Amino acid sequence: MYCDVTKEQDIGSLVQSTIRLHGRLGIMFCNAGVLSQSMKTILEFDLSSYEKFFAVNVGEVAASIEYAGQAMVKANSRGSIICKASIAAGLASDRNTDYVMSKSLVVALMRCASSQLAPHVIHVKIISPGPVATSALCATLGMGADDIESMFLRMFRLKNDGVLKVKHVADAAVFLATNSANSPMSNKLEGKVAIVTGGASGIGEATARHFAVHGIRMMVIADIQDELGQKVMESIGSHKCSYKHCDVADEEQVKNLVHSTVQNHGRLDIMFSNAGIVSNTTQTILELDFAEFDRIFAVNARGMGACVKHAARAMVELKIRGSIVCTASTSASSGSERFTDYCVSKHALVGLVNRQANSLGCMGLGLKGVTLDTKHIADAVLFLASQDSDLITGHDLVVDAGFLVR
Repeated sequence: MYCDVTKEQDIGSLVQSTIRLHGRLGIMFCNAGVLSQSMKTILEFDLSSYEKFFAVNVGEVAASIEYAGQAMVKANSRGSIICKASIAAGLASDRNTDYVMSKSLVVALMRCASSQLAPHVIHVKIISPGPVATSALCATLGMGADDIESMFLRMFRLKNDGVLKVKHVADAAVFLATNSANSPMSNKLEGKVAIVTGGASGIGEATARHFAVHGIRMMVIADIQDELGQKVMESIGSHKCSYKHCDVADEEQVKNLVHSTVQNHGRLDIMFSNAGIVSNTTQTILELDFAEFDRIFAVNARGMGACVKHAARAMVELKIRGSIVCTASTSASSGSERFTDYCVSKHALVGLVNRQANSLGCMGLGLKGVTLDTKHIADAVLFLASQDSDLITGHDLVVDAGFLVR
């Protein structure tokens, strides 16, 4: 259907005709956008072009959220609205001021809308692609897609020595738009070998079971809860799951865990560094007990650091393009009046993922964090561990039912 996204009435008609023809609207993907035709700085700003530019990149998103949201609320539909921004929204630029500003506003708009529509069980999410050779960029630069991708290879040190393609953005959109737990059986992890620390209970156990459903060849559950770990292994089946005692606070045990996995199964594709502990106290910074602080850090920060270190070493040595996923927490971003040691430990983990992802990406490894607050973590970990997220690295995927945008 023809739709000029700069015209609000066109978007309203688009939504209404969709419902009239198909009975409902479950997903709205706000993807239309334009690139800046100039390289102007703030000193050369042309407000007339700025206003036309914003009409597409921001106005389209606002109107789409408005009309799709109204339709979903009216139909009592649990829908998803996905907006496309850009990594430019989080980066400074010496050019393209209008484009960067417009994408920053899309991010802000998404945060407001997600908070306001959450009571109606309508999820508003965002995708921020990196440099990708879209048809719009090809037209703007007057270059073919292959030439642009070659240029990106020279300019950027990207994971797997590859370039971001439109398909990778589409994979992310599908993940955000669907409930992968209810999708048909898939073999996303076929032939892969994984380690799940803290896999005897909670998020680790749920993820281990999810991995098993999606075709994992072999999975090693590592924990200090031996009885629970054995039960999980037996319920999944010894043909695709084993259990090993491992205290991640002891680097030597982590090293042995990785070594024995590679020795027994020939490879390591996925490390889900999930083992963690919560503080036994509600202390503030004024009451900080450094014995307890050190205990928390030994597992939550140092332990995950050891998992990343030894898993990465094994993957590099075996020339495996693997994925390392770490469990963080919304506490790393929101802070807390209490639990100071726990919040600081999780913030340290986010820093580890952000800082080391680039160096590991050049070796073909993806280092990713998942920040949690709900029961749907296993779906997120599956996505981050599979090839669907092959061009995502250094990213903290927040799964919190809108907690951080309240």
